[in-house]
Order: sequence, then C-alpha cells, then structure tokens
Amino acid sequence: MKMKQRSIEEYVFREYDLYPIRVAPHRNVFRITTDWGEFALKFTQMPGHFIEGIFHTVQYLHNRGFTHLCPIIPNKFGDVVVPGNEGCYYLSPWVSGKHEILEEQWEEEVVGLMATMHHLTGSEESVYMDEEWLKGIAFRWKSKMKRMKYCYQVARSREYPSPFDVVFATNFTSLWEIGKKAHRILLNWSKGRKVKLKKCFTHGHIHQNNMIYTSEGKWVWIDLHHCRMDSPIRDMKSFYRHHLSAYDWKFEIGESWQEIYQDYHPLEKEEWILLYLLLLFPEPVISLIDRYYMKNCQWSEIKSVTKLEREIHSIYQSDTFLTGKLYTMGDLEPLTD
Repeated sequence: MKMKQRSIEEYVFREYDLYPIRVAPHRNVFRITTDWGEFALKFTQMPGHFIEGIFHTVQYLHNRGFTHLCPIIPNKFGDVVVPGNEGCYYLSPWVSGKHEILEEQWEEEVVGLMATMHHLTGSEESVYMDEEWLKGIAFRWKSKMKRMKYCYQVARSREYPSPFDVVFATNFTSLWEIGKKAHRILLNWSKGRKVKLKKCFTHGHIHQNNMIYTSEGKWVWIDLHHCRMDSPIRDMKSFYRHHLSAYDWKFEIGESWQEIYQDYHPLEKEEWILLYLLLLFPEPVISLIDRYYMKNCQWSEIKSVTKLEREIHSIYQSDTFLTGKLYTMGDLEPLTD
C-alpha cells in the first residue's frame, strides 16, 4: 500500500506516548517529530511475530557490539509492534545522515560489516540442498525465460512499437543466450551435487537506499522488516547486483569483495559458485520486462526505458565477470551444445 494512501490511526501515537509536532511521509515511513526527538514509524503487512524476532536479533547484535542495525523501540507496554488495519506498526529512532559518500570503494567496509553480522548470527545448523533442489531453480529459470519469450512476441507484434519494445527486441537474443548459458551451467553443475548452505541473520535489501552514513562516520542499516534467517547468499546477491555494477563488474573489485568477506565469514566454494550462478541469470531484467508487459509497471515510458537500458548494460558487464569466476573456481565442465 502506498504511503500517501495511508494515514496513521490516532491510537498508535498513544501506544508510544508520542505527541507529534509534525508527521511527514518520507520514502516508505512516517517521520515523526516531537519535543523530545524524531522517530520513524513504519507500517508493514509482515506478521507481528516476524518483527518481534527481528527485534530480539537486533538486540543480540547490539549486545555483541554490532550496532549497525537501526533498533526497534517497544511501545509503553513493552510490545514490539502495534496492530493496525491490515498490518502493524513498529517504531525506530530517526537516523540522520546521507545515503551516499564520496570515499572510494566504501563498499569494502560494508562487505566487512555484512560478513561480521553473518558471522555473529550464524547458526550451527547448516542446510543441505541436493540435485533436485538445484534442478528446481533451473525449472523456475526456464519458466521465466518462457515468459520473456512471450513478451518478445508481444513486442514484435505491435504495429507501433514503444521505445521499450524497441530496446527489448534489439537485445532479446543476447539476453536469451545469457539466460540459456546460466541454465545449462546450473544443470551441468547440479549433477550429483549436495550443497551445504550456512544459515545466518540476513537483511535482504543491503544497498545504498537502505544504508545511512551518519555524521559520526558510521553505517546504519534501516528498513528491517524483510530480515530473516537465511543463507548469506541472499544479502550478497542483493549487494553485488546493486553496487558491483557501479564498477562495471570489474574482476579485481569482485575478487577483493570475496576476499574481504572470507576473512570474516568463510564460505565453502560451492556457496560462492551458487552465488555467481544466481547472479549470472538475468532475472532483474526479465522481471522488469514481465512487469512492463503485464501492465504492473507504474513508471512512465521514459523511466521504464531508462531502467531497462541500465539493467541490460549491467547484465552484459556482469556476464564476463561471472562466467570467468565460475570457470576459474574449477570443477565446471565446458558447455557443449
């Protein structure tokens, strides 16, 4: 639900003993200004017990000295969430700062912080994913490629193609070949495979829009309602996709990030290969294309084309890096038609 379509029920303020001077929508939260501080009030449709689990994990991390996750403030009764219409609210302190900094390769610090969080919350219980599970990923990829092919046929059939149609149709063959390559590598690699995946607390959306650099020179991660126990691959895939593209997927930068992560929270070779396979498949651009042709895209034509061109450029740049990483890590057979 869009923020501008939602107003806060009055009782929510009473639950926190808040007496607002000003309430302003800001991105996907409400910025609450009071005489004794500023707060971020978030509405979510996630179940309340999920938010409670996040609250306790963030507390655990703060007690261990890892204070880079924005804390959640219980209400005056000690409840972590306040029920609302079709969801619930949770409150956090307002974090002032900026989302961008000028220092070169600031991402290396964030990779180290991400690995530290994963290490501190790592579960002793690992999950083993076998060949059938990996083939399930391949099956989903094949379904997505069929959707992309259908969208291509729609684009080609239009008497008056849109700018989006033209860009997509021009690049379809290359995108198809990259997707097919990822699919074939995954199927070849999955034969007789059992992948041991570590489990830890993951943020899910670690990228610049959800990170604030404070005046004290500290990174604080916000927007925690998607956090959950999962494979660290979840966070790394999101971060690589958002930020390695800024360096045109240069091999030495990606290699450096992997080495930094390994220093704090070592992963098995199979975990890295799975990460790079997931990154190789052009899922972001396929999802964007699907949204456009299924009329689920709320952007203007110009913005849609701009995002498509940016995603396609990133896919082409990443192809060289990821294919190189997959084969230099070994035990992958050359593709044959």
